[in-house]
Amino acid sequence: MDQMILTERPHRTVLRAAWLFDGTTATLNADPVVVLDGPLITSVAFGSAAAAAAATGLGVVVDLGDVTLLPGLVDTHVHLGFDASADPVASLQARSDAEVLVAMREAGRTALVGGVTTVRDLGDRGYLSLGLRGDEAIPTLVAAGPPITTTAGHCHFLGGVAAAGVEGVQAAVRQHTPSVAWTLSRSWPPVGS
Repeated sequence: MDQMILTERPHRTVLRAAWLFDGTTATLNADPVVVLDGPLITSVAFGSAAAAAAATGLGVVVDLGDVTLLPGLVDTHVHLGFDASADPVASLQARSDAEVLVAMREAGRTALVGGVTTVRDLGDRGYLSLGLRGDEAIPTLVAAGPPITTTAGHCHFLGGVAAAGVEGVQAAVRQHTPSVAWTLSRSWPPVGS
């Protein structure tokens, strides 16, 4: 006799709200019904008939009341390692990598609670943000790592300082991003410079 393997299905949830902003038009849609299968949206419908149909046998129905649903927000320029103090650079420099990671996770959780589902970290210290990718407690993280900059240049204290000249920049790119080093070395310096 063959053995049957059962796998647990994600829990289905039906969300009801007063309005939905879909990000494609300037208008709000009334009475949305959003069906989730685990983390995936499987359907979106509108009106009380849709709500009744969606709720049939699907599990938990969550009526959010007089709220507006909207797509997850994307913050395209963050530095999770900085804080909101009067001197975020000094604060960052005073903390250990372990302390910075704790602060970065907390900043990510704060963003997620605010509806930001993706962040692009455009400069951290020592590639700390790479260790946070895939952490389900924070938004999806697109990490740039330390910026490549000149001595005492913008965000030099994060690392990634390149030696002077084209060769210095090319060497820094090769060291920090080997997969794009070939492309940059073939296109640098720009035509006409």
